[in-house]
Amino acid sequence: FLIVVTASTFIVQIVGPFFIKYAIENAGEAGLNITEDDIVEKSCAMDFVRSRSVRLQCDDNLKTILKVFSENDDLYYPVVAQNDKIVGVISVNEIKDTLMYSEISDLLAAIDLMGSCGSPVLPNTPMKEVIDILHRTQADFIAVVDQDGKFCGLIEQYSIQRQLSTKVMEVCNKVEALG
Repeated sequence: FLIVVTASTFIVQIVGPFFIKYAIENAGEAGLNITEDDIVEKSCAMDFVRSRSVRLQCDDNLKTILKVFSENDDLYYPVVAQNDKIVGVISVNEIKDTLMYSEISDLLAAIDLMGSCGSPVLPNTPMKEVIDILHRTQADFIAVVDQDGKFCGLIEQYSIQRQLSTKVMEVCNKVEALG
């Protein structure tokens, strides 16, 4: 009897942890203690790109630009060339400054109003690196472009924290749902 109990205890101690881990992962309860740093570490730039980026064309006139601004809540609007490559960004501040010179508004196009878009990053750039670039350059946004230089989207400084909080809340809600 002592040999059977000792042998079964030994087997359970050796094999048990593997089966427990397997059961926890299959139940969806593994990895639920996630922090914002964990999300940043596992994310890339494309995970934080604005899902719907309104693009302005270089030759869009001020009337078109104002219409786009009035229909959207974004702070920054990318200006792209015919080949969909980003050439600059127009912000709310640049539009505000332009409205002071209404007498020349018919002569202005997006290319006249835009500011620099800085150094863009690739979609697979680690999010930690993107955040470091934003802090180092003190930029409010960073453009994401593909290998060919075509515009994929913008990542705005203020939206990063909001998206991180949302992702952490999703994990918390999942934990609460499990009981």
